[in-house]
Amino acid sequence: MIIQKTKLVEFFSDFNGFKVVMKNLNYDFIKNLNNRESTIKTEIKKRKILEVQIQKIMEFFETNDELTRLKLEKLLNVKESRARDLLRYLVKNDILQKIGATRNIRYIKTVGKKSSNENH
Repeated sequence: MIIQKTKLVEFFSDFNGFKVVMKNLNYDFIKNLNNRESTIKTEIKKRKILEVQIQKIMEFFETNDELTRLKLEKLLNVKESRARDLLRYLVKNDILQKIGATRNIRYIKTVGKKSSNENH
């Protein structure tokens, strides 16, 4: 049997006939497209979870003045690492303010900042 190969096409021949196999060029494209769609869906799902968690935290502050990491873990039923990530995100985005250090860290809701137009 004689076999001749190229990157996109394979040729097979013997005494009875021959066969040509052409690679489906769309397969890799479709596979990559499906991976991208999956990634986008995952990111959307993560974003929705984040929004729900932030909403629960804001509702917590309607009846409470401060929040600790441990309270947040219980409130959202999340692990310590997720609670730390959420608190870091909320502080970075000026939603919460960090008070204290080490074992005494508490978080309070950030007071709205005055715009420059309100000072006139």
